Amino acid sequence: MEILPVKRWELFILLASATLLLFGCSQPKATQTPITQTNGGVTAVLTLSPSAPTVMTPAALTLTLQDNSGQPITGASVAFDLTMPGMAMPPNNAQASSDGSGAYVAEVTFTMAGDWQIQADVTHPGGNVVLLFDLTIE
Repeated sequence: MEILPVKRWELFILLASATLLLFGCSQPKATQTPITQTNGGVTAVLTLSPSAPTVMTPAALTLTLQDNSGQPITGASVAFDLTMPGMAMPPNNAQASSDGSGAYVAEVTFTMAGDWQIQADVTHPGGNVVLLFDLTIE
């Protein structure tokens, strides 16, 4: 059996194809929470439970709010809007309820895998703030 010589460009194409196949088939991992963000004098910590939610399974979304002095912000109204920036989606909204200690919890469902953006609209005694969090859900 005769072995034919492999040209460099053929070897390059073979290796490039194998690399794309290997990395193109891997599943995205869920973004780890907590995610902390400060905006408008409000420090917000977003957590998910379970910490790596799966598609079409309810998850608890918790937003814990503190003011500039580190004190919990109570008496706020928090509404979540979940979107996928890369595609048009039907509305996926949730109103959070307060636990009385500065934490606001809502049950949400991620309807498909991919990149998500969570917008939290917060109305609190000191004003209003909009917070954006980016996640990847598997």
